[in-house]
Amino acid sequence: MLKRKRVTYSELSPSIMAIVPESAFLKAFDVAESQTVVVWYVDSKLKRQHEVEFSRARGRLLSRLERESVFPAERELVLPGDGVKVRIGNRLEQDTDVRYETYVAVDPVTGTKLAETEQIFYAPFLLDPEAVVRAAIRKTNFPATYARWSPVEKIQYWVGALYRIRRQTGEGGRSEDEAFSPALLAKMRTIDPNVDGILAPILAELSRMEMVSPDVMRAAFSRRVGVSI
Repeated sequence: MLKRKRVTYSELSPSIMAIVPESAFLKAFDVAESQTVVVWYVDSKLKRQHEVEFSRARGRLLSRLERESVFPAERELVLPGDGVKVRIGNRLEQDTDVRYETYVAVDPVTGTKLAETEQIFYAPFLLDPEAVVRAAIRKTNFPATYARWSPVEKIQYWVGALYRIRRQTGEGGRSEDEAFSPALLAKMRTIDPNVDGILAPILAELSRMEMVSPDVMRAAFSRRVGVSI
């Protein structure tokens, strides 16, 4: 696991401050190997986290093409034990320019794709690719495991999942309620077609964890997802 060196707003150069006001600033990281500073801020138009990379040598922000031109060539990693092959690449997210390290895992014998996943490259901690890929493969096989759980275990799982998703949304500079969406519920239903029947206890327990009124949590979910709970 690689830990990124954080940079405070006061440590940024005046030229970056002129582009990113402190009110929009989220995080910044020093990238020693490229002599750049990566800055996350809230994009007022997108209402989402945006990423820019400032070159110390050039004294300016790098363009999208300049950033992509120095991406390392795609490489292959063979996981120990079972020999799963992983193709590792990089991409910049459309609109936000957030850099991701991407992984495609394939069966070493059949060549069948086992999982496809990614992680934010300039996150505070860059996880080991094997850990990310192993988790993705487990997730692919997760519905069968979930089906064997008791109702209480299923509720506990969804409470934890929603809590993490809300935290991640908030860290990106958005309201945590934006984590609730029709797409989220659709994804939940792919795992559990009967999840609608346990949404009430899930949201009740989530509200207890976040120390807010159950009515407030249910209302936020219903409003954004388009269901009545």
